[in-house]
Amino acid sequence: MSSLRELQRAFKAALLDGGAQAILGSIRDGGGLSAAQRLQVHRNTATLLLAEALKANFPATARMVDERFFAYAAAGFLRRHPPRQPRLAEYGRELPEFLAAFEPAAGLPWLADLARLERVMLDCQEAPEVRALEAGDLSALSPKRMAELRLPWRPSAGLLASRWPVDALRDYALSGGEGLAPSLQDGPVRLLIRRTADGVAARRLGADEYALLDRRGAGFRRRSGRRCDRAGGRGRAPAAARAPQLRAGRG
Repeated sequence: MSSLRELQRAFKAALLDGGAQAILGSIRDGGGLSAAQRLQVHRNTATLLLAEALKANFPATARMVDERFFAYAAAGFLRRHPPRQPRLAEYGRELPEFLAAFEPAAGLPWLADLARLERVMLDCQEAPEVRALEAGDLSALSPKRMAELRLPWRPSAGLLASRWPVDALRDYALSGGEGLAPSLQDGPVRLLIRRTADGVAARRLGADEYALLDRRGAGFRRRSGRRCDRAGGRGRAPAAARAPQLRAGRG
């Protein structure tokens, strides 16, 4: 008889990787359904829930494309990146890199950076609270110790640079597409993202200000993505039909 852990691993593999043979013998027929059919019900449910988790974690990214296109991308992402942690807020960390290499999204070059912005904002939202330094914390330090001091990165803040106006794209998507669509020529942007009492906000920085924070890292984390191996879903990709006709020029 398999141990509970072995059964759990086999069931997870059957749900997410399609390896059903190892678990079918442990599933009974019932309710007019075979073991394989009952497993498929669970597989469909898991896929739907994880796709919904991606939509919740990347709402603007999901809204900027056709619903079927996002579902297709989510299915391909799930096969490539099954969840590794028991927290849905963590799911989708690799989505920006996946979208950057996702061939059906090649015509939407800003989509991966939009997902990167949403991932940074979610990280800032979920980051633990830390006490800010006060003058008294530093006044007791000797000059030598002060010179050696390296301030830690603040968990609830980050930096993001993009050639696209991803902050405006996010606002446009979350508004339901109201008003004039952003111009892609309004980039590049350099953003400071941080959690405040009113939530997480992104503020544009000048090139020099961004470079200073990026170089010094005084209390901020620079967020950047790396391209992953080219990946994709199975079958023919739906068109990203709901992607708005973003303006190519200013004005």
